[in-house]
Amino acid sequence: YLYLGTSYSWGDKTYYGLDCSSTMASIYACFGIKMGRNTSNQWRTPIYGKTITTMSNAILQTYQPGTLIYSSGHVMMYVGTDVSGNAWLLHNTSNGNICKLQTLSSYGASSIRYILELRVMD
Repeated sequence: YLYLGTSYSWGDKTYYGLDCSSTMASIYACFGIKMGRNTSNQWRTPIYGKTITTMSNAILQTYQPGTLIYSSGHVMMYVGTDVSGNAWLLHNTSNGNICKLQTLSSYGASSIRYILELRVMD
């Protein structure tokens, strides 16, 4: 959660700010995974991504924490589910201009269109 509170900066235009895609790329870089610079480059990662038509707390819980979920032009990381069944997302957003945690329900599950699950494949 190092990035919580980091200022939002579209295209990383400010020195201390990151946008949503560079926040996720920075997190995955810590594990040696190089990702595309923007959301459209990231979600096109072969093998690991898929288009979805429906998203809910129950569906998201079937994925591992660290899974990236995409809406139009935006990326968030699924970080886990609380005891009440709420799926939580980490994302850097212009809505509040900060990297924050937010529930899937408060973000809006209907806008999710793509999942990128970077993991060891069976």
